[in-house]
Amino acid sequence: SITDANITTAKIASGVLPINTPSFFASNSGNQSASQNTATKLVFSNEVWDVGGVYNNSTYRFTPAFSGKSNISCGFWSYDAQSKIYQHDIKLSKNGSIVSTFENRFTDSNTSASRKYINFNLNVSHDADDYYEVYGKFVTTDGGSADIMSSSDDNAQPYNYFTAFKLIGV
Repeated sequence: SITDANITTAKIASGVLPINTPSFFASNSGNQSASQNTATKLVFSNEVWDVGGVYNNSTYRFTPAFSGKSNISCGFWSYDAQSKIYQHDIKLSKNGSIVSTFENRFTDSNTSASRKYINFNLNVSHDADDYYEVYGKFVTTDGGSADIMSSSDDNAQPYNYFTAFKLIGV
């Protein structure tokens, strides 16, 4: 039985219920080097899906193509062979300006790791022609570079991803 007064059997049968597309999911297809303490655009060139053509896998941009709200998520692993990653950030850019930064750092600067993971999940308001990109930033205790690790070989479970979908009813 259907309990929400806005959703009826007739609406379901007629297909008039709103759907949360467009949407996309992209992963990276190889390691990417990143310089110390520098925001580096993350390369997600492997489109797993792109309903509505809203993701450009050569510029690595999401352009919603509608005015409203979307949920944007991104996550990635970093790696440093010298085990010196102290801080690992992810930044969301809207129309070329950083609008949110998420940070993962050790509280003691004498502590570091060879691998770190970070992700975010954020609801955003936008116009149809706004565009979003994601950047990674690393700080190592030895001043060296780090790598953004390659995704898994299985598209069903990529390690590193950038994805978004339309929010409905908000």
